[in-house]
Amino acid sequence: MHIVCKAVFFFLTASFASAQEIILQSEFSDANYPTKTKLVKDANSNYLISGTVYPFANFGSNQAFLMKLDENGNFQWKKTFSSNAGSDNILMVTGLQNSANNGTAVLVNDPEPFGSARFRDARVVNFSSEGDIQWDVHYGKKEINFGNDLKRTSDNGFVVCGLTGDMDCANDILLIKLDSLGNQEWIKSYGNAFVEEQSMHVTVTDSGYILAVNSNSISYLLFVSLDGDSLQKIDLPCFNCYIISATLYPSGNALAILSRENFGAQRLIISYYGLLDEIIWYPILENEQNVAIFDLVTDQDCGFITCGVKLPTDNSENYDIFLAKLGFGSELKWTHAWSSSSRSEMISSVLPEGNGDYTLSAQSRDLDQNGDASNYNLLFLKTNPGLINETPESLPINSEPPKVFFDQKISEVKVELPVSVDKNFCAFRVFDPLGREVLDQKIFSYEASFGFNDYSAGIYFFELEYNHKLFSGKFYLNKN
Repeated sequence: MHIVCKAVFFFLTASFASAQEIILQSEFSDANYPTKTKLVKDANSNYLISGTVYPFANFGSNQAFLMKLDENGNFQWKKTFSSNAGSDNILMVTGLQNSANNGTAVLVNDPEPFGSARFRDARVVNFSSEGDIQWDVHYGKKEINFGNDLKRTSDNGFVVCGLTGDMDCANDILLIKLDSLGNQEWIKSYGNAFVEEQSMHVTVTDSGYILAVNSNSISYLLFVSLDGDSLQKIDLPCFNCYIISATLYPSGNALAILSRENFGAQRLIISYYGLLDEIIWYPILENEQNVAIFDLVTDQDCGFITCGVKLPTDNSENYDIFLAKLGFGSELKWTHAWSSSSRSEMISSVLPEGNGDYTLSAQSRDLDQNGDASNYNLLFLKTNPGLINETPESLPINSEPPKVFFDQKISEVKVELPVSVDKNFCAFRVFDPLGREVLDQKIFSYEASFGFNDYSAGIYFFELEYNHKLFSGKFYLNKN
Protein backbone atom coordinates (compact mmCIF):
# COMPACT_ATOMS: atom_id res chain seq x y z
CA MET A 1 0.00 0.00 0.00
CA HIS A 2 1.43 3.35 -1.02
CA ILE A 3 0.58 6.70 0.47
CA VAL A 4 0.70 9.49 -2.08
CA CYS A 5 1.69 13.00 -1.11
CA LYS A 6 0.85 16.18 -2.95
CA ALA A 7 3.74 18.08 -4.49
CA VAL A 8 3.46 21.01 -2.10
CA PHE A 9 2.49 19.57 1.24
CA PHE A 10 3.39 21.64 4.25
CA PHE A 11 3.48 25.24 5.39
CA LEU A 12 3.64 26.27 9.04
CA THR A 13 4.43 29.22 11.18
CA ALA A 14 6.06 28.71 14.56
CA SER A 15 5.52 30.94 17.57
CA PHE A 16 7.17 30.63 20.94
CA ALA A 17 6.56 32.60 24.10
CA SER A 18 9.14 33.47 26.69
CA ALA A 19 10.09 30.76 29.17
CA GLN A 20 8.01 32.32 31.95
CA GLU A 21 4.74 33.06 30.11
CA ILE A 22 1.54 31.80 31.73
CA ILE A 23 -1.34 32.15 29.29
CA LEU A 24 -4.11 31.46 31.81
CA GLN A 25 -4.39 30.03 35.30
CA SER A 26 -7.35 28.99 37.45
CA GLU A 27 -7.32 27.54 40.94
CA PHE A 28 -10.25 25.92 42.70
CA SER A 29 -10.20 25.91 46.49
CA ASP A 30 -13.84 25.14 47.30
CA ALA A 31 -12.92 21.51 48.01
CA ASN A 32 -9.92 19.28 48.55
CA TYR A 33 -8.62 17.45 45.51
CA PRO A 34 -6.38 14.43 44.96
CA THR A 35 -2.77 14.25 43.95
CA LYS A 36 -3.45 12.89 40.46
CA THR A 37 -6.14 13.96 38.01
CA LYS A 38 -7.05 13.20 34.38
CA LEU A 39 -7.58 15.92 31.75
CA VAL A 40 -9.28 15.90 28.32
CA LYS A 41 -10.62 18.53 25.92
CA ASP A 42 -13.98 18.14 24.15
CA ALA A 43 -15.04 19.12 20.64
CA ASN A 44 -16.22 22.54 21.85
CA SER A 45 -12.83 23.40 23.42
CA ASN A 46 -14.09 22.84 26.97
CA TYR A 47 -11.88 21.03 29.47
CA LEU A 48 -12.93 18.06 31.62
CA ILE A 49 -10.93 17.13 34.74
CA SER A 50 -11.56 14.04 36.86
CA GLY A 51 -9.98 12.72 40.03
CA THR A 52 -10.54 11.11 43.42
CA VAL A 53 -10.88 12.59 46.88
CA TYR A 54 -9.02 10.39 49.34
CA PRO A 55 -10.34 9.64 52.86
CA PHE A 56 -7.30 10.90 54.73
CA ALA A 57 -5.71 14.23 55.62
CA ASN A 58 -9.20 15.66 56.35
CA PHE A 59 -10.26 15.33 52.75
CA GLY A 60 -13.88 14.65 53.74
CA SER A 61 -16.17 12.14 52.04
CA ASN A 62 -14.83 9.55 49.63
CA GLN A 63 -15.89 10.66 46.17
CA ALA A 64 -14.79 10.85 42.58
CA PHE A 65 -15.47 14.06 40.68
CA LEU A 66 -15.78 15.36 37.13
CA MET A 67 -15.33 19.11 36.60
CA LYS A 68 -16.00 21.08 33.42
CA LEU A 69 -14.21 24.35 32.54
CA ASP A 70 -14.68 26.52 29.48
CA GLU A 71 -11.85 27.30 27.06
CA ASN A 72 -10.68 30.15 29.33
CA GLY A 73 -10.57 27.99 32.44
CA ASN A 74 -13.83 29.34 33.90
CA PHE A 75 -15.84 26.96 36.07
CA GLN A 76 -18.96 25.44 34.44
CA TRP A 77 -20.01 22.60 36.70
CA LYS A 78 -18.73 19.84 38.96
CA LYS A 79 -20.34 16.45 39.54
CA THR A 80 -19.41 13.95 42.24
CA PHE A 81 -20.26 10.29 42.71
CA SER A 82 -19.51 7.66 45.35
CA SER A 83 -19.01 3.95 45.55
CA ASN A 84 -22.20 1.93 45.30
CA ALA A 85 -21.00 0.13 48.40
CA GLY A 86 -21.13 3.34 50.46
CA SER A 87 -19.04 6.40 51.20
CA ASP A 88 -16.47 4.47 53.24
CA ASN A 89 -15.09 2.85 50.09
CA ILE A 90 -12.53 4.62 47.91
CA LEU A 91 -13.21 5.25 44.24
CA MET A 92 -9.92 5.44 42.34
CA VAL A 93 -10.14 7.32 39.02
CA THR A 94 -7.82 5.66 36.49
CA GLY A 95 -9.14 6.76 33.08
CA LEU A 96 -10.91 9.65 31.31
CA GLN A 97 -12.04 9.81 27.68
CA ASN A 98 -14.37 11.83 25.47
CA SER A 99 -17.46 9.86 24.47
CA ALA A 100 -20.16 10.10 21.78
CA ASN A 101 -22.41 13.20 21.64
CA ASN A 102 -19.77 15.30 23.39
CA GLY A 103 -19.99 13.30 26.60
CA THR A 104 -17.24 12.16 28.97
CA ALA A 105 -16.51 8.66 30.30
CA VAL A 106 -14.73 8.12 33.64
CA LEU A 107 -13.09 4.82 34.61
CA VAL A 108 -12.93 4.06 38.34
CA ASN A 109 -12.17 1.08 40.55
CA ASP A 110 -15.14 0.39 42.82
CA PRO A 111 -14.56 -1.84 45.88
CA GLU A 112 -17.34 -4.15 47.02
CA PRO A 113 -19.84 -3.02 44.35
CA PHE A 114 -23.46 -3.11 45.50
CA GLY A 115 -25.50 -5.94 44.04
CA SER A 116 -22.47 -7.78 42.63
CA ALA A 117 -21.09 -11.16 43.63
CA ARG A 118 -17.61 -9.78 42.99
CA PHE A 119 -15.50 -7.96 45.58
CA ARG A 120 -14.11 -5.24 43.27
CA ASP A 121 -15.19 -4.03 39.84
CA ALA A 122 -13.96 -1.85 37.04
CA ARG A 123 -16.68 0.78 36.64
CA VAL A 124 -17.30 3.25 33.81
CA VAL A 125 -19.57 6.26 34.37
CA ASN A 126 -20.59 8.27 31.29
CA PHE A 127 -21.71 11.89 31.63
CA SER A 128 -23.52 14.13 29.16
CA SER A 129 -22.14 17.55 28.19
CA GLU A 130 -24.37 19.01 30.93
CA GLY A 131 -23.05 16.66 33.60
CA ASP A 132 -25.94 14.21 33.77
CA ILE A 133 -25.10 10.51 34.19
CA GLN A 134 -26.17 8.69 31.02
CA TRP A 135 -24.98 5.23 32.00
CA ASP A 136 -23.08 3.69 34.90
CA VAL A 137 -21.93 0.09 34.44
CA HIS A 138 -19.75 -2.34 36.44
CA TYR A 139 -17.51 -4.90 34.74
CA GLY A 140 -15.56 -7.92 35.91
CA LYS A 141 -14.77 -11.58 35.33
CA LYS A 142 -13.47 -12.99 38.61
CA GLU A 143 -13.68 -11.98 42.28
CA ILE A 144 -11.24 -9.06 42.01
CA ASN A 145 -11.18 -6.71 38.99
CA PHE A 146 -9.12 -3.56 38.49
CA GLY A 147 -9.42 -1.07 35.64
CA ASN A 148 -6.03 0.46 34.84
CA ASP A 149 -6.68 2.32 31.58
CA LEU A 150 -9.55 3.44 29.33
CA LYS A 151 -9.29 4.32 25.64
CA ARG A 152 -11.86 5.28 23.03
CA THR A 153 -12.12 3.11 19.90
CA SER A 154 -12.88 4.05 16.29
CA ASP A 155 -16.51 2.85 16.60
CA ASN A 156 -17.12 5.37 19.46
CA GLY A 157 -16.94 2.55 21.98
CA PHE A 158 -14.24 1.92 24.58
CA VAL A 159 -11.66 -0.62 25.63
CA VAL A 160 -10.80 -1.13 29.30
CA CYS A 161 -7.63 -2.91 30.40
CA GLY A 162 -6.80 -4.01 33.91
CA LEU A 163 -6.41 -7.02 36.17
CA THR A 164 -8.63 -9.87 37.26
CA GLY A 165 -8.17 -12.71 39.72
CA ASP A 166 -9.25 -14.30 42.96
CA MET A 167 -9.12 -12.87 46.47
CA ASP A 168 -5.50 -13.91 46.99
CA CYS A 169 -4.05 -12.40 43.83
CA ALA A 170 -5.30 -10.48 40.78
CA ASN A 171 -2.93 -12.32 38.46
CA ASP A 172 -4.44 -12.14 34.96
CA ILE A 173 -4.67 -9.34 32.41
CA LEU A 174 -8.25 -8.15 31.83
CA LEU A 175 -9.41 -6.60 28.55
CA ILE A 176 -13.03 -5.49 27.98
CA LYS A 177 -14.57 -4.08 24.80
CA LEU A 178 -17.60 -1.78 25.26
CA ASP A 179 -19.95 -0.19 22.74
CA SER A 180 -20.86 3.51 22.82
CA LEU A 181 -23.60 2.87 25.42
CA GLY A 182 -21.40 0.92 27.78
CA ASN A 183 -22.70 -2.50 26.79
CA GLN A 184 -20.07 -5.22 27.07
CA GLU A 185 -19.22 -6.68 23.65
CA TRP A 186 -16.62 -9.11 24.95
CA ILE A 187 -14.35 -9.71 27.92
CA LYS A 188 -11.03 -11.57 27.80
CA SER A 189 -8.29 -12.45 30.27
CA TYR A 190 -4.66 -13.38 29.63
CA GLY A 191 -1.82 -14.55 31.83
CA ASN A 192 -1.01 -17.34 34.26
CA ALA A 193 -1.44 -17.96 37.97
CA PHE A 194 2.28 -17.63 38.74
CA VAL A 195 2.83 -14.08 37.53
CA GLU A 196 1.15 -11.13 39.18
CA GLU A 197 0.61 -8.35 36.67
CA GLN A 198 0.90 -5.04 38.48
CA SER A 199 -0.28 -2.34 36.09
CA MET A 200 -0.65 -1.67 32.39
CA HIS A 201 -1.54 0.73 29.60
CA VAL A 202 -3.57 0.07 26.45
CA THR A 203 -2.99 1.63 23.02
CA VAL A 204 -5.56 1.39 20.23
CA THR A 205 -4.32 0.73 16.68
CA ASP A 206 -6.05 0.04 13.37
CA SER A 207 -5.42 -3.70 13.75
CA GLY A 208 -6.07 -4.20 17.46
CA TYR A 209 -4.68 -3.30 20.86
CA ILE A 210 -1.21 -3.15 22.42
CA LEU A 211 -0.96 -3.74 26.16
CA ALA A 212 2.17 -2.46 27.89
CA VAL A 213 2.36 -4.57 31.06
CA ASN A 214 4.38 -4.41 34.26
CA SER A 215 4.74 -7.74 36.04
CA ASN A 216 6.68 -8.71 39.14
CA SER A 217 9.53 -10.05 37.02
CA ILE A 218 9.70 -8.30 33.64
CA SER A 219 7.79 -5.77 31.57
CA TYR A 220 6.41 -6.80 28.22
CA LEU A 221 4.10 -5.93 25.31
CA LEU A 222 1.02 -8.02 24.52
CA PHE A 223 -0.51 -7.64 21.05
CA VAL A 224 -4.23 -8.39 20.82
CA SER A 225 -6.55 -8.51 17.80
CA LEU A 226 -9.73 -6.43 17.42
CA ASP A 227 -11.67 -9.50 18.59
CA GLY A 228 -9.56 -9.87 21.72
CA ASP A 229 -7.40 -12.77 20.59
CA SER A 230 -3.86 -12.77 21.96
CA LEU A 231 -1.42 -12.60 19.03
CA GLN A 232 2.07 -12.04 20.38
CA LYS A 233 3.95 -11.37 23.60
CA ILE A 234 7.33 -9.65 23.61
CA ASP A 235 9.45 -9.19 26.73
CA LEU A 236 11.22 -5.86 26.93
CA PRO A 237 14.99 -6.43 27.12
CA CYS A 238 15.51 -4.89 30.53
CA PHE A 239 15.53 -6.10 34.12
CA ASN A 240 13.45 -4.39 36.79
CA CYS A 241 12.19 -1.69 34.45
CA TYR A 242 8.77 -0.20 35.10
CA ILE A 243 6.53 1.11 32.30
CA ILE A 244 5.15 4.53 33.24
CA SER A 245 3.29 5.46 30.07
CA ALA A 246 2.85 4.42 26.43
CA THR A 247 1.69 6.32 23.35
CA LEU A 248 1.67 5.81 19.60
CA TYR A 249 4.73 7.15 17.82
CA PRO A 250 3.92 10.08 15.50
CA SER A 251 4.24 7.83 12.44
CA GLY A 252 1.40 5.66 13.75
CA ASN A 253 3.31 2.41 13.23
CA ALA A 254 5.41 2.27 16.38
CA LEU A 255 4.86 2.47 20.11
CA ALA A 256 6.75 4.88 22.36
CA ILE A 257 7.14 3.66 25.94
CA LEU A 258 8.34 5.68 28.91
CA SER A 259 10.01 3.47 31.52
CA ARG A 260 12.05 3.78 34.69
CA GLU A 261 14.64 1.29 35.85
CA ASN A 262 14.98 0.19 39.45
CA PHE A 263 17.85 2.60 40.08
CA GLY A 264 15.85 5.58 38.77
CA ALA A 265 17.19 5.96 35.22
CA GLN A 266 14.45 6.93 32.79
CA ARG A 267 14.30 5.47 29.28
CA LEU A 268 12.31 6.04 26.14
CA ILE A 269 11.68 2.74 24.32
CA ILE A 270 10.53 2.60 20.70
CA SER A 271 8.97 -0.69 19.55
CA TYR A 272 8.19 -1.06 15.85
CA TYR A 273 4.93 -2.90 16.51
CA GLY A 274 6.54 -5.81 18.23
CA LEU A 275 9.49 -6.64 15.99
CA LEU A 276 12.10 -7.62 18.54
CA ASP A 277 15.03 -6.47 16.42
CA GLU A 278 13.37 -3.07 16.08
CA ILE A 279 13.18 -2.21 19.79
CA ILE A 280 15.35 0.83 20.39
CA TRP A 281 16.34 2.34 23.74
CA TYR A 282 17.07 6.00 24.39
CA PRO A 283 18.24 7.40 27.72
CA ILE A 284 16.41 10.63 28.53
CA LEU A 285 16.83 13.39 31.10
CA GLU A 286 20.20 12.02 32.18
CA ASN A 287 21.33 15.44 33.41
CA GLU A 288 18.12 16.19 35.30
CA GLN A 289 18.45 15.40 38.97
CA ASN A 290 15.52 14.58 41.30
CA VAL A 291 12.92 14.44 38.53
CA ALA A 292 10.04 11.96 38.44
CA ILE A 293 8.17 11.67 35.12
CA PHE A 294 4.49 10.60 35.21
CA ASP A 295 3.37 10.73 31.60
CA LEU A 296 4.47 10.73 27.96
CA VAL A 297 2.21 12.33 25.32
CA THR A 298 2.64 12.67 21.55
CA ASP A 299 2.98 16.36 20.79
CA GLN A 300 1.26 18.08 17.88
CA ASP A 301 4.58 18.80 16.17
CA CYS A 302 5.31 15.03 16.07
CA GLY A 303 7.67 15.01 19.04
CA PHE A 304 6.80 14.19 22.66
CA ILE A 305 6.06 16.09 25.84
CA THR A 306 6.68 14.56 29.26
CA CYS A 307 5.30 15.84 32.53
CA GLY A 308 6.19 15.19 36.13
CA VAL A 309 7.64 16.81 39.22
CA LYS A 310 11.00 18.11 40.33
CA LEU A 311 11.58 16.70 43.78
CA PRO A 312 12.87 18.84 46.66
CA THR A 313 16.49 18.43 47.71
CA ASP A 314 15.63 19.10 51.36
CA ASN A 315 13.02 17.56 53.65
CA SER A 316 10.25 19.94 52.58
CA GLU A 317 7.23 19.12 50.43
CA ASN A 318 8.08 21.79 47.85
CA TYR A 319 7.46 19.89 44.60
CA ASP A 320 7.71 21.81 41.31
CA ILE A 321 5.84 21.19 38.06
CA PHE A 322 8.26 19.84 35.47
CA LEU A 323 7.88 19.64 31.67
CA ALA A 324 10.38 18.27 29.15
CA LYS A 325 10.11 18.42 25.38
CA LEU A 326 11.59 15.54 23.34
CA GLY A 327 12.16 15.44 19.60
CA PHE A 328 11.42 12.55 17.22
CA GLY A 329 14.58 10.70 18.23
CA SER A 330 14.22 11.40 21.98
CA GLU A 331 16.68 14.31 21.89
CA LEU A 332 15.95 16.87 24.59
CA LYS A 333 14.63 20.19 23.26
CA TRP A 334 13.90 22.04 26.48
CA THR A 335 12.92 21.59 30.12
CA HIS A 336 10.96 23.90 32.36
CA ALA A 337 10.01 23.85 36.04
CA TRP A 338 7.75 26.16 38.05
CA SER A 339 9.23 27.04 41.42
CA SER A 340 7.74 28.75 44.44
CA SER A 341 8.94 29.01 48.01
CA SER A 342 5.39 29.22 49.40
CA ARG A 343 3.55 26.85 47.07
CA SER A 344 3.98 23.26 45.96
CA GLU A 345 2.58 21.91 42.69
CA MET A 346 2.37 18.31 41.52
CA ILE A 347 1.38 17.89 37.88
CA SER A 348 -0.99 15.10 36.88
CA SER A 349 -1.84 15.55 33.19
CA VAL A 350 -0.57 17.55 30.23
CA LEU A 351 -2.48 18.30 27.02
CA PRO A 352 -0.59 19.65 23.96
CA GLU A 353 -2.58 22.44 22.29
CA GLY A 354 -0.33 23.28 19.34
CA ASN A 355 1.96 26.28 18.69
CA GLY A 356 3.93 25.41 21.79
CA ASP A 357 0.97 25.76 24.19
CA TYR A 358 0.32 23.17 26.90
CA THR A 359 -2.60 22.81 29.30
CA LEU A 360 -1.97 21.19 32.67
CA SER A 361 -3.99 19.94 35.60
CA ALA A 362 -2.15 19.69 38.89
CA GLN A 363 -2.49 19.72 42.63
CA SER A 364 -1.40 22.94 44.34
CA ARG A 365 -0.65 23.10 48.03
CA ASP A 366 0.23 25.88 50.43
CA LEU A 367 3.47 25.43 52.36
CA ASP A 368 4.01 26.64 55.91
CA GLN A 369 7.31 27.96 57.25
CA ASN A 370 8.48 24.39 57.90
CA GLY A 371 7.80 23.35 54.30
CA ASP A 372 4.80 21.19 55.23
CA ALA A 373 1.84 21.14 52.82
CA SER A 374 -1.79 22.03 53.51
CA ASN A 375 -4.88 23.32 51.64
CA TYR A 376 -4.86 20.90 48.71
CA ASN A 377 -6.46 22.63 45.69
CA LEU A 378 -6.89 21.97 41.99
CA LEU A 379 -4.70 23.99 39.62
CA PHE A 380 -5.56 24.47 35.93
CA LEU A 381 -2.79 26.06 33.91
CA LYS A 382 -2.07 26.89 30.28
CA THR A 383 1.49 27.84 29.41
CA ASN A 384 3.99 28.19 26.60
CA PRO A 385 7.47 27.38 27.95
CA GLY A 386 9.22 28.08 24.63
CA LEU A 387 12.78 26.97 23.87
CA ILE A 388 15.48 26.78 26.52
CA ASN A 389 17.77 28.96 24.39
CA GLU A 390 16.60 32.56 24.21
CA THR A 391 17.02 34.30 20.86
CA PRO A 392 20.11 36.57 20.94
CA GLU A 393 19.35 40.29 20.90
CA SER A 394 21.31 40.69 17.66
CA LEU A 395 18.80 38.54 15.74
CA PRO A 396 15.64 40.09 14.25
CA ILE A 397 12.63 40.01 16.56
CA ASN A 398 9.94 39.66 13.88
CA SER A 399 11.38 36.89 11.73
CA GLU A 400 9.29 35.62 8.84
CA PRO A 401 8.50 31.90 8.85
CA PRO A 402 10.41 29.56 6.52
CA LYS A 403 8.77 27.51 3.77
CA VAL A 404 9.23 23.77 3.25
CA PHE A 405 8.06 21.97 0.08
CA PHE A 406 8.16 18.34 -0.95
CA ASP A 407 8.21 17.23 -4.59
CA GLN A 408 7.06 13.62 -4.76
CA LYS A 409 8.07 13.23 -8.43
CA ILE A 410 11.77 13.71 -7.71
CA SER A 411 11.71 12.80 -3.97
CA GLU A 412 13.14 16.15 -2.96
CA VAL A 413 12.56 18.51 -0.05
CA LYS A 414 13.14 22.22 -0.71
CA VAL A 415 13.66 24.75 2.09
CA GLU A 416 13.25 28.50 1.59
CA LEU A 417 14.44 30.82 4.34
CA PRO A 418 13.41 34.48 4.70
CA VAL A 419 16.19 37.07 4.44
CA SER A 420 15.67 37.95 8.12
CA VAL A 421 17.11 34.58 9.17
CA ASP A 422 20.66 34.45 10.46
CA LYS A 423 22.10 31.49 8.53
CA ASN A 424 24.60 30.80 11.32
CA PHE A 425 21.70 29.37 13.33
CA CYS A 426 20.04 27.13 10.70
CA ALA A 427 19.96 23.33 10.53
CA PHE A 428 17.72 20.78 8.80
CA ARG A 429 17.24 17.33 10.36
CA VAL A 430 15.19 14.34 9.18
CA PHE A 431 14.11 11.27 11.20
CA ASP A 432 12.75 7.91 10.08
CA PRO A 433 9.55 6.36 11.57
CA LEU A 434 11.47 5.06 14.59
CA GLY A 435 12.98 8.43 15.40
CA ARG A 436 16.44 7.59 14.09
CA GLU A 437 18.18 10.60 12.63
CA VAL A 438 18.92 10.03 8.91
CA LEU A 439 19.96 13.57 7.95
CA ASP A 440 21.55 16.46 9.83
CA GLN A 441 22.58 19.30 7.57
CA LYS A 442 23.58 22.89 8.22
CA ILE A 443 22.00 25.46 5.88
CA PHE A 444 24.25 28.27 4.60
CA SER A 445 21.98 29.79 1.93
CA TYR A 446 18.42 31.06 1.72
CA GLU A 447 17.42 28.13 -0.48
CA ALA A 448 18.43 24.49 -0.01
CA SER A 449 17.31 21.16 -1.48
CA PHE A 450 17.68 17.65 -0.12
CA GLY A 451 17.16 14.50 -2.18
CA PHE A 452 15.62 11.28 -0.84
CA ASN A 453 15.89 8.92 -3.81
CA ASP A 454 18.04 6.50 -1.83
CA TYR A 455 15.65 6.31 1.13
CA SER A 456 12.98 3.66 1.72
CA ALA A 457 9.31 4.47 1.26
CA GLY A 458 7.40 5.62 4.34
CA ILE A 459 6.75 8.54 6.62
CA TYR A 460 9.59 10.89 7.63
CA PHE A 461 9.74 13.75 10.09
CA PHE A 462 11.75 16.92 9.77
CA GLU A 463 12.96 19.68 12.04
CA LEU A 464 14.13 23.04 10.75
CA GLU A 465 15.93 25.06 13.38
CA TYR A 466 16.31 28.76 12.65
CA ASN A 467 16.89 31.81 14.84
CA HIS A 468 16.74 29.43 17.83
CA LYS A 469 13.19 28.50 16.87
CA LEU A 470 11.90 25.15 15.72
CA PHE A 471 9.76 24.47 12.65
CA SER A 472 8.68 20.84 12.24
CA GLY A 473 6.49 18.59 10.11
CA LYS A 474 6.39 15.33 8.18
CA PHE A 475 6.31 14.03 4.63
CA TYR A 476 5.46 10.73 2.93
CA LEU A 477 7.99 9.20 0.57
CA ASN A 478 6.24 7.06 -2.04
CA LYS A 479 8.14 4.47 -4.09
CA ASN A 480 6.12 3.22 -7.08
